Amino acid sequence: MINCTEAKQLINPFIEGTAGLVNTAAFLRHIRQCPQCYEELEMGCIMKMAASDTPEEEEYDLNRLVAGLIRKRKKTLTLTTILAACGILIVAVSVVLFLLHLNGVI
Repeated sequence: MINCTEAKQLINPFIEGTAGLVNTAAFLRHIRQCPQCYEELEMGCIMKMAASDTPEEEEYDLNRLVAGLIRKRKKTLTLTTILAACGILIVAVSVVLFLLHLNGVI
């Protein structure tokens, strides 16, 4: 579990999608339990929108924006975890087949 100081350092990388798997998972767990850091995430999103080239007259639903960002990062985290698990499974099966081949079983 990360603390608030660590979570605040992860806000921009989280928004930009560069926090990495472990940090993203830890950050998501933290903001689920910490309203102050969730508010900091909202502020980070506001700052990111202000710095973007989006026309000012366009209205934003901040709650929807933050919820969408969190959903996107969770989806990426889930897909990456599944792909990593598949890669590990492929390696494990390859090792077993290689060992069976070495022992003349197959």
